[in-house]
Amino acid sequence: MSKPQPSSPAFNVLVVDDDPDSAESLAFCLQQDGRTVLCATSGEEALAVAETFAPHLALVDIFMPRVDGHALAQELRRRFGTGMVLVAVTGAIRSVETGAFDFQLTKPVDFGQLEQLCRLSQSQRSAAA
Repeated sequence: MSKPQPSSPAFNVLVVDDDPDSAESLAFCLQQDGRTVLCATSGEEALAVAETFAPHLALVDIFMPRVDGHALAQELRRRFGTGMVLVAVTGAIRSVETGAFDFQLTKPVDFGQLEQLCRLSQSQRSAAA
């Protein structure tokens, strides 16, 4: 994956989707502004990646086998607290009832909305630093 542009602070994004094509297309769009993006195709893989990658933002597909997006979000919150912005990505319009997510996007993801969320997350991170 591409490295962040030297003029911008590092901003790590984790994309979790059991459909590798969906994950890679989101990753490609997110990398365009110099963000560092890693993909995981399962909840288990996402937890392992998050331990070493320390994402600032995670886009999590809700409907995945074994560990679904709700369970993954709850575990990410347990391990990392509120320092990571969690965004539910779902194919169905429905509320995110676990309370672990900060935002929700409906598939197909509107890249304008995604960019707004990234910029908001980055500015919140900069303000907290």
